Amino acid sequence: NMYSLIALGAGAACVYSVVELIASAWRLSIGAAADPVLYFGTSSMIMTLVSLGKYFEVRERHRAKEAVSRLSGICPKEARLVTADGISTVEADRVRAGDRILVKMGDVIAADGVVESGSGVIDESMFTGENIPMKVNEGDSVPGAARCLSGEFVLRVQKPLPEMRLTQI
Repeated sequence: NMYSLIALGAGAACVYSVVELIASAWRLSIGAAADPVLYFGTSSMIMTLVSLGKYFEVRERHRAKEAVSRLSGICPKEARLVTADGISTVEADRVRAGDRILVKMGDVIAADGVVESGSGVIDESMFTGENIPMKVNEGDSVPGAARCLSGEFVLRVQKPLPEMRLTQI
């Protein structure tokens, strides 16, 4: 892999420098001029830069992992499923496309869908970056994981939890 090549190059520079240093000492001992060209600094610089690059890579990977875990924490755990028998609370990952869910004030929406009845105000700033809440009415598209700030509406699910936009991100 890449580290084998780096170690080989840095090792070769060190071995060459040691051989050149010994040859230079031998030339001095017999009275010849000795002006050795050594690469100890080059090999140590290569190793330092590679180590620094590896440090930054691990740090960024850790940050990305934390960001993904924060996003997964945003996803709702439960949803109010509207059926012919009434309303029942189910785990959000059991909601399927075509199901209807009731969204009340304070709820985190469990799936991407379209408002079938009712209206409300939602915070979808995690997608748009806008801090102004959006009013939604019948027929409006609503992203999953947005928070309902006021109102109450029934949402026809188009993309359940595993397929919704936030999960894809």
